[in-house]
Amino acid sequence: FEGEIAFGVARQLFEPMLRAASAGERRRRRGGVAGVGAGALGVMAGESPADRFAAIHGLFWLCANRAERGPLLVVVDDVQWADDPSLAWLGYVARRVGDLPLLLVLGLRSGDPGGQRGELEQLVGEDGVDRIALGPLSAAAVGEIVRARLDVDADEQFCSACYELTGGNPLFVRELLLVAGRE
Repeated sequence: FEGEIAFGVARQLFEPMLRAASAGERRRRRGGVAGVGAGALGVMAGESPADRFAAIHGLFWLCANRAERGPLLVVVDDVQWADDPSLAWLGYVARRVGDLPLLLVLGLRSGDPGGQRGELEQLVGEDGVDRIALGPLSAAAVGEIVRARLDVDADEQFCSACYELTGGNPLFVRELLLVAGRE
């Protein structure tokens, strides 16, 4: 939803970390070039970087400084909706991930608008990217979810109808069960 806000995804990832840190830890994480990245986010006092590359490089070092404390997991769901500057930063990090104790996990829904942007195609097309394509849930799995979340005694016919209506899409299953629960 913040697709038009420059570094909106990066801001969502870093702002809570920076705000929760003690003053001394914040200074350490923003040390050196990382301060330029924090400035690009607008979450800390400081000048905004002169150009996009400076901001991306600074954000990389903000991430690297955090990873010094221990392994870091960066998860971005629905990356197809991310803003272009954040995608450029994620690509910059992805190309250097071997230098850091960092795992970058991106959730991408194919077929959504924005999924064909150059920055995104470059990011997921990099060498060393492990792509895991998730298929739909099985009819049995949908039945288990129906029984766990809606009605422990749901009959097989109802569970099958839920599967047919959703095609095994987990999001659709969840939404269908929310509506059915209200009904």
